[in-house]
Amino acid sequence: MEDFKQNMEMIRENEQIHSTYRKLKGILNNSYPFDQIETAEQLLPELKEFHHRIEREKTERFRKDCLEQINKMIHKLSTLFDTFNAEDTYRNNTLHELRILNYKCPLAG
Repeated sequence: MEDFKQNMEMIRENEQIHSTYRKLKGILNNSYPFDQIETAEQLLPELKEFHHRIEREKTERFRKDCLEQINKMIHKLSTLFDTFNAEDTYRNNTLHELRILNYKCPLAG
């Protein structure tokens, strides 16, 4: 249940998922939940699937933002290097790590 707390805002926005969450939480908070274990087992997959979908969407959004920031940094540094006629070796060494990040970011996750 702790994992779901980070997405509570989105869970509350979806009435069906919020209802599922409340039912599951009620079962877990019950002092004798043993007769409701089958119900909990039926509710959990729906809640997990919603949680995983939200996490994938967040990851994609963060990845997109990260790539945009990296590209801005590369462009800004390239412009500065052009302005000050930086040596190619210095330029390449400086931009190398950003280019590696730019390549690896879409592969992460």
